[in-house]
Amino acid sequence: MVETNDTPRESSYSPLISIVVCTYNRAKLLAGVLKTLCEQRFDASDYEVIVVDNNSIDDTLVTVESFCSQYANIQYYFEPHQGLSQARNRGWQEANGEYVALLNNDTVVEHDWLSSLVDRMQEGDLGQGSAFRLLASVLDGRRFSVAVDDTA
Repeated sequence: MVETNDTPRESSYSPLISIVVCTYNRAKLLAGVLKTLCEQRFDASDYEVIVVDNNSIDDTLVTVESFCSQYANIQYYFEPHQGLSQARNRGWQEANGEYVALLNNDTVVEHDWLSSLVDRMQEGDLGQGSAFRLLASVLDGRRFSVAVDDTA
C-alpha cells in the first residue's frame, strides 16, 4: 500500500510485529533491506513492513512501489517533516503490530531474523551473550523493541 497523506491511518489489521524502516534518499540500499524482509521464513500475514520516506527526492517511492505491488505486507508513508525522530514517530503511529521494531535502511537481515527475533521476545530471552540485546518497553499498550549492538 502506498499512502502519502500526513494523517495516520485507522486499520483493523493486527500483525504480530511491525517493522519500521525510515529512509531518506537511499533507494538503492532500501531495496536490499526490503528484499531480505520479504524473504523471511515467517508468515507474511504475521508481520508488516512500514517504510517511512522522510522527504526523499531520489527513486525511493518507485523502489517501494515495486515491492508493494508484489507483497501485501509492505506499506509506504511519506513524512514531509525532516528528521529521523519525525520519521520514526510516523512509523510508530502507523504500526499495527503487537511488537514494533526499528530497522535501519542499510540493514540486510538473514532469512530467519524475524522468527528468531519474535521467539526471543516471546520467551523473554533478550539476547544475553549474543551480538545484540533487545530492549523492550510498553508504550500505548504495545511492546516497542530496539535492537542494540553491544559488540563494540
